[in-house]
Amino acid sequence: MSLHHRTIDSATFKDVLSRYDAHIKEASDSKQKRNSADNKDSLAVLDEWRLNTLPGVLNERHESKGGDHLKKAEVEKLIRWKLMHGTFRPSLMKLVSSNEEDKIEDVTARAFKVLSPRCDAARATLSTSIREAISILTELRGIGPASASLLLGVRFPDHVPFFSDEAYRWLTAASGNPWIVGIKYNAKEYAVMLDACLCLAEKLRVDAVDIERVGWILGREKADLSGSTTTSETGSHRNPGPATTGSKRKEEQAELQSPASSKIKGKRSKR
Repeated sequence: MSLHHRTIDSATFKDVLSRYDAHIKEASDSKQKRNSADNKDSLAVLDEWRLNTLPGVLNERHESKGGDHLKKAEVEKLIRWKLMHGTFRPSLMKLVSSNEEDKIEDVTARAFKVLSPRCDAARATLSTSIREAISILTELRGIGPASASLLLGVRFPDHVPFFSDEAYRWLTAASGNPWIVGIKYNAKEYAVMLDACLCLAEKLRVDAVDIERVGWILGREKADLSGSTTTSETGSHRNPGPATTGSKRKEEQAELQSPASSKIKGKRSKR
């Protein structure tokens, strides 16, 4: 059974996804041991909130005409999930928290408004709309393409994958070992990942959030994408550990040098 994103079948996809709960528990337990004094909630608790609770809250808010947007506390909690899910960087949280409530609600509302009427559009139009919404979200301080995809994804989990290291490397895998490929965390890379995700979602009839989770699992297992067996068949669920220091440094630069962040720091943004 192939694990490559271009050739994976529905049965294999479901088999990999079924291992998600075990992986999130393992990652959560590991993070708690290292960061228990720094976080109010465990990664597992935040993950449940991000995947199930918050999307429901946003749908109710939208349907009750209470506004289609994220609140500041919700954005901060999402960034806390992101930092626990990846590498903890206190400077990023401080920068995100410097955004005013009204600014967060306005920017997220504008981004959601761009995508909301186009969710049923053809793949090319949908991709363009998602990228436009991502660009709007980077107006917030501390929000680069990766964090922007997270904010947009909780409102549109069917269509928008989170720009994680593992999901990106899986969805853009060509040849060689994809799990050591460097990442710049820019809009161009996300566009490539997004198009591959939308193509796979259409082929297997699955949601973007599940594609992202499958990529995360395969990355943790250091799956051999060129082979014909899954890691579950070999009995090896290996955790590759955090991404390389160089890759994480690039992510931090992308987040801290978002257009809005650069205005504060007096530096020109890369994007």
